[in-house]
Amino acid sequence: MKRKHVRKFYLEWAEGRLDAKQRRAVEEHLQNCPGCREYFRKMSAIFSDKADLSALPTLQPDPYLPARIKALAGAAARRSRQQGRQWAGAFRWAFSALALSLAVLAGIYLGKGLATNAAQPYSETQLLSDYYQAFARQSYSDAWESLLSEENATGQQWDEERQ
Repeated sequence: MKRKHVRKFYLEWAEGRLDAKQRRAVEEHLQNCPGCREYFRKMSAIFSDKADLSALPTLQPDPYLPARIKALAGAAARRSRQQGRQWAGAFRWAFSALALSLAVLAGIYLGKGLATNAAQPYSETQLLSDYYQAFARQSYSDAWESLLSEENATGQQWDEERQ
């Protein structure tokens, strides 16, 4: 320890955490080294209860710190929004691809069902029934006229009952 400085041992020395051999070596070094002795003296003066801390340099707060923080927060928010837009675009593409895949799978599933039904032979009565349902139904105008005529008849009956 004679050739090395012992400044790094100050805290342990001041708190009494050095064993006897280390403490003796530090004190011998302090007798021979004026730099370390001055360092230990100043540190002891600072950490003592009667220390005059007015001689220590004081830190001055940066007057522009709030503006700098706001600028950094604004930049971070802009980056976040930009990344959010990028993720939204990627999400749209992923959602579109998923929807297309589901539509294709649904088409395949429904197509298999139609193929299964087409494999079963139609009976003549079922074919005629399907034909009738497709072509012989009432048109919308006919259905509307019948509905209006029923309503007029019901309305006239109600008027007669009221009188």
